[in-house]
Amino acid sequence: MKGIDFIGCETLVKILDSKFPSTPFYGFIEGKKYFIVSTNKFKSIFYNSFNSSYKYGIVNDSLNLVLDQKYDKIYNPNLVILNCFEIKKADKIGLFNYETKQILLPQFDFIIPSSNTVTNIAYGYKDKLWFEIINSDLSIKKIDFNPITLLGNIHFDLMKIDKDMMFFSYHELFVDGPESGYSVGIVPSYIEYLHLLPNNFYLDIVNNESEEWGTDSSKINKLHNLSLSEKIKAFVINAYETGSDSRGYEIKKKQVVFYNNESNDIDTLSMGLKNITQSMCKENDSFRMVNDSIFEIKTNNSTSLYDDQLVYSYVKISKGKVQKLKSNRIFNFTKYIKIDESYFAGCYVKSMKDEELRKRNYMQNVWVSEYLTLEDLDIMRNEIYADYGLIFKSSKWKQYFKNKLWYVPKYENVDRFLTPIDSLNIITILKAKIKANKNEVIKKHADLLSFAG
Repeated sequence: MKGIDFIGCETLVKILDSKFPSTPFYGFIEGKKYFIVSTNKFKSIFYNSFNSSYKYGIVNDSLNLVLDQKYDKIYNPNLVILNCFEIKKADKIGLFNYETKQILLPQFDFIIPSSNTVTNIAYGYKDKLWFEIINSDLSIKKIDFNPITLLGNIHFDLMKIDKDMMFFSYHELFVDGPESGYSVGIVPSYIEYLHLLPNNFYLDIVNNESEEWGTDSSKINKLHNLSLSEKIKAFVINAYETGSDSRGYEIKKKQVVFYNNESNDIDTLSMGLKNITQSMCKENDSFRMVNDSIFEIKTNNSTSLYDDQLVYSYVKISKGKVQKLKSNRIFNFTKYIKIDESYFAGCYVKSMKDEELRKRNYMQNVWVSEYLTLEDLDIMRNEIYADYGLIFKSSKWKQYFKNKLWYVPKYENVDRFLTPIDSLNIITILKAKIKANKNEVIKKHADLLSFAG
């Protein structure tokens, strides 16, 4: 970014601020300056997303309004198709060609580039149909298109958008430009729509190694391609983000994208977001087809029981349709599959209570176990009954489930409602309790989860 006239931009922003309520962002494209102007006053450095009540337009370096202020969001240029900004209105995506000044009105759910290298062609997705977009005249043509190859090789690196970076206008180190730490990245619409990155808006991209804070890595890449049925393909997308601040952070996220290559349906399911710097559990993510119709995703995440524990998600594949299965149960695997002892083992982390911290002089602050406790197994078994509305006799379980919004006590006995899977899993849980009582499982131990800063 050397040689850019940031001082000149500061002067132009001041002029634009006398004409428009605010000029939050600016950028440089092939030596030309472009400014994002807003219909509302905006000076806050804590601004971290586009406000739906604000409208945005684009001004060129001749200070002419080339895109009217009527769009909800304007993205970094050249991230899905050359010579264009993506523009958003009423949750639909369009394009603005800054060379020809032509506008493709927002109408797509998202737009995806034709390859990992952005070209003059992109593909728009709407109403479960695909359209080819040509940047020269922003013409569109409905096509028979299968995105499996694109999804199977998906890749994006926020730190490499470089020449298409935008910058935040309002900070005290304006003349330093990107080295002041306020580089702006609005990720492309396809990443936003498919929820592939932890964030969709970055106001602090680090462009200089001497920078002490900000986002210094944010990227995605395909991890696995899976064929779940003749029609359904799945893609496990890996996201990785790191940042520098008083503590520093390192985040990993995995997202599963399901695509029906017959109906063009697209669905997504998160495998969870993990802050590596705040976890004592190693990555233990996995996925498998349990049978012909149930797809299982396993990852570590926080729950009401643990700060970090094994969490399962389930998808049902039936007649070419993807159905995300939902359950009231914390241990939801008891609802969908016949389990074995392996479902009680893993990594389980819980913060110590204040009295425990004081007793250990704050040298240890978490409990770590590789196996569920007897209490956990009791919760697992009783939530099966609670799911069908059992009226508990024990005051302990009455109180426990009273605090669950989904629980409605209805029946003195619910045995007639139990599925064969429920019944088999109850037996497996009771056998695990016997084994735990015989001390044949690993006990919890105290450990220290520390943070920098």
